[in-house]
Amino acid sequence: VGEVYGEGEDPACHRVTHIIGAASLARNGENVARTLAAGTPTCWSGYYHGVLERSLVKVKSRKPKQLAAVARTLCTGSTLTPWVVYGCLHGLGHGLMIATGLNLPISLEVCARLQRWWDRDACSGGAFMENIQSSYGFESIFLKDEDPLYPCNAAAFGMKRRCYQIVTSRVLTLVGDSWERTAEICADVEAQYRNWCFRSLGRDASSRSNRDAEEIAATCEVAREYGGEGYCVEAAAYDITANFTDARKALELCDTVHSGVRGHCYYGIGIVLGRFRTQDAARVRDCEELVSESRYVAECLRGGRENLPGA
Repeated sequence: VGEVYGEGEDPACHRVTHIIGAASLARNGENVARTLAAGTPTCWSGYYHGVLERSLVKVKSRKPKQLAAVARTLCTGSTLTPWVVYGCLHGLGHGLMIATGLNLPISLEVCARLQRWWDRDACSGGAFMENIQSSYGFESIFLKDEDPLYPCNAAAFGMKRRCYQIVTSRVLTLVGDSWERTAEICADVEAQYRNWCFRSLGRDASSRSNRDAEEIAATCEVAREYGGEGYCVEAAAYDITANFTDARKALELCDTVHSGVRGHCYYGIGIVLGRFRTQDAARVRDCEELVSESRYVAECLRGGRENLPGA
């Protein structure tokens, strides 16, 4: 997949890895943990999404209680890293939407029945993403052309941030792909979720530029006057590191942005690197090998530690 799709830069590879994940689950006798452990998060974790998509196909009922009973058993396993668990839970949100015919309320209710806050949060993020960017090209009824922020502005309090973290993918399509107008809209969302909207902007800046550091930096600058540039850079660094499962390309972005937001860049990298590891000592080594300046090492570690299960 990497060779054909430019090491994961081509968005088309996400759908392909969906199919590979689903086929791998069938080959592994429907053993989710074993199948997840055999895959990688390349192409924005499409493999994990495919695994979870298929894992729900045989659930006979589409009622939240029955779906949740199955869902709670899927993303467990003592040998799984936090990154694989996160990919599983996020993929679960996608899978629930696909299994229920893009029924967002039911999918979110199932996510809400998971045991930990971290699980519920990751699952809802996948559901909102599938709602806005359907894996199969269908348009959800839980979108409004006249309200680009819907359903985020109508979501339950505990799930709003995950919706706002993907919302600009919807906004951009409704404002003629204007980064400036999208930044203005982010500046006007509910105050406690404004930074999440700017993180969404960074994710889109990364994916739409094929992870080009200079283009991302220029795009994130439109959020500067609203105080959102750093969060934009943070999410772009996260996106690059997650897509390639490696921080080297994200370092180009950290070197490109101005020093005032560079800490955000290392924080975003740290979120992903931290989830790759099960021991904190390994996280320390990773961040120290990444950059020599102590303040950036600290930001990398902070990103890794603050975004783990139980943090």
